[in-house]
Amino acid sequence: MLIDQTRNGRSRVLHFAPSLPPSYSGAGKQAVALVASLSNDCNFEFHMACYMPEGENISDGNVSHVLIRNSLMGKIRQLYEVFRLIQKGGFDVIHVHGYVAAVLLCAALLRIPTVLKTTLEGVDDLCSIRKKGPIHSLISRTLDIVISLTPRMAQLNRSAEKSIIIPNGIQGDKYHFDPTTRDKMRQRFALSDTRQVFLFCGGDSCRKGFAELAETWSRICDFFGREQVALLIVGRFRAVDSLIKVDGMCQKFGNIEPICDVVDDLKPFLDCSDILLFLSSSEGLPNAVLEAAANGNVTYAKDIPGTYSHLLGDYKSVLFSEVNETNLANLRVKLEQTDRAATGLIDPGSIEINRVAGKYLEIYRQLGRV
Repeated sequence: MLIDQTRNGRSRVLHFAPSLPPSYSGAGKQAVALVASLSNDCNFEFHMACYMPEGENISDGNVSHVLIRNSLMGKIRQLYEVFRLIQKGGFDVIHVHGYVAAVLLCAALLRIPTVLKTTLEGVDDLCSIRKKGPIHSLISRTLDIVISLTPRMAQLNRSAEKSIIIPNGIQGDKYHFDPTTRDKMRQRFALSDTRQVFLFCGGDSCRKGFAELAETWSRICDFFGREQVALLIVGRFRAVDSLIKVDGMCQKFGNIEPICDVVDDLKPFLDCSDILLFLSSSEGLPNAVLEAAANGNVTYAKDIPGTYSHLLGDYKSVLFSEVNETNLANLRVKLEQTDRAATGLIDPGSIEINRVAGKYLEIYRQLGRV
């Protein structure tokens, strides 16, 4: 799909993500939210594009897509289609959400300013990109602006002269605890008001800690008492073995409700739950942690230094290196002190998507024609 070249005197910005809905990725979700927030600015035209797997359809007709191909000739054609998309679009700035080498290479060849949003340590930070090989190292040197989500990512991007820290954003006014939704969701899952409900939303990704979930849940049940807690499991489970493991957990513990698929909106599940159980070992700045914090949930998460501790603080969060009785006792104290009707763990305004969008507009003004 080629983009209409009508400018109306405005600078054109292309947002490219590796995947967009219906395929799920945190980077894609953030890209959609950011473009929606930016769309009212009269000085810019914003366009979206992504890769699309064979057999999948993107419902939004305003999103351009490049079909993913696996053969050698297919990959050459894929690169050509990326180049043609960018060339014909007449863009002033290319903003890439996560490292997509083909897009950044084509932008460099066409001498279009680029913004790379680095999203995950060990995957698309500059240190990791340069380790991929000479071409990738060369691409990394053509970037105009490098966005780091966290101080930790900024350290890994430290060799970039134009590195800027901008966190992910959320629709802040949406995240207030809703007791009515809580009651409806607890009715749906037959959960009593007296249970402390944990939410795990990582699917069967190893990086998200699925391999540790059964042992972690066993320790939580031993500490609180199996009848006093419940676990909602939300997320995509790609492997049959993972589904079998979830079924085994359900039978063993008797207090687990699995929703083995990606959900479009985590908010009802956050309202239903008291605690976000987050076991990821490597992150950029996860949407789930931001949404839970703004919604007033207590966060019980594996600590990744320099990632979200600076946002969460100590008020309603317990960060740990391993699950033990000490941090579980700390978690119990946090739960006893928590008033869900009060403000969230963090001020939603501090990560409000409109505020985040304003920072990007300043960057586009620097790089574009405005």
